[in-house]
Amino acid sequence: MSLTSRDEALALARGQLEGVNRYCFAHVPRTGGSALLDFLFTNLGNDFVLDTFVESKRFSIFAELRDSGSFQREFASHRFLHIHVPVQIQRYLEPEKVACFTVLRHPFDRIVSYYEWSRKIYRDTQNEQFGCRPEVSLESFIESKMDDISVFNIYTYFFACLVDEGVVRHDVWRSIIVAPPKDAYALALEALRSFYLTAPLEELANAAAILAAIHEPEFLARQQATGAGGLAPLRQVSRSSSRTVTRHGQPLSLRAIELLMEACRYDLPLYEYCMNRFYRQWGGFLYMNTVQAE
Repeated sequence: MSLTSRDEALALARGQLEGVNRYCFAHVPRTGGSALLDFLFTNLGNDFVLDTFVESKRFSIFAELRDSGSFQREFASHRFLHIHVPVQIQRYLEPEKVACFTVLRHPFDRIVSYYEWSRKIYRDTQNEQFGCRPEVSLESFIESKMDDISVFNIYTYFFACLVDEGVVRHDVWRSIIVAPPKDAYALALEALRSFYLTAPLEELANAAAILAAIHEPEFLARQQATGAGGLAPLRQVSRSSSRTVTRHGQPLSLRAIELLMEACRYDLPLYEYCMNRFYRQWGGFLYMNTVQAE
């Protein structure tokens, strides 16, 4: 597959959306997707975008929302859906057609970010259920979560759940592994092949521009309704690293790298598949944006 032009890439993406009733942002935690969600909220409004993570808390716990009619009613009133937990989305929206997009971060970097975030949670709240005590090393942290998709092949299980929620067992705020990772990987790849956008965190600003171009009528309608002169910008996202995994600028231990490789064995090829697909499909779009910026 050769690099496509900007117009060809947009036509290809829009072709995938024919007959689609809902657009779903499948947001894996600690990937920088919150900035993209803010961008969608700001430029499309609450009437268009539903944050199911916030709604799940409003309905006590996600399982209660998931198994109630409220889930379907909330979905039915919005065009753009944001999911932050593994869920077999299509079964809540039948017979409507849903098209998904996502942002991905290098799997190693995502785990390091999650570890740092857990340490911050403990510093701020002393909550040991969600936080990580300061004396716990990165190595021990990873080893303790090899049965939990917050660390172990989270892309594999998160995206597999879009096809079959049974690959994990939901325990309020945790998703415990049920299916072997090899089986979940096949389902995840099936799901990701149908996505109309899979963007790397490094291209977050371009991902926002691509979504605005694909969904131009919706974005323009919002601007006309609010009198906005253009798109609100995407906020900056801080991250530990994009390509070389470090902590505070220092290389990780070899043991940490070994554990990361074990924890991301199936996530790594999924990540590489999505990145290769993104740059092949959207290379022309990125080139035109660079030329226009110059």
